[in-house]
Amino acid sequence: MKRSVAVPCSTAVELFRGLYARVARDLGLDESYISRVARGERKSEVAEKAINREFNRVLALIGNSSLRSGKSP
Repeated sequence: MKRSVAVPCSTAVELFRGLYARVARDLGLDESYISRVARGERKSEVAEKAINREFNRVLALIGNSSLRSGKSP
C-alpha cells in the first residue's frame, strides 16, 4: 500500500497561503491583479511566470520536506 504524503496538510496550506501576496510584492503589483491573472481574467506574461515560479517553489519545498522526514511517498 502506498503511504500518504509525509508533509502534513497544514504545512502545505501554510506554504500556499500568501502565494499571490508574495508574487504581488515581488512584482510591485496589487494582490487582486495577481489573483485575476491567475484566474485568467487578465493577461500578463510576467505575472503568469512569477505565479508559476512561486507555485513550483512551494511544490519543491513540500517535496524536500518529505525527503528530509525520511519517509518515502
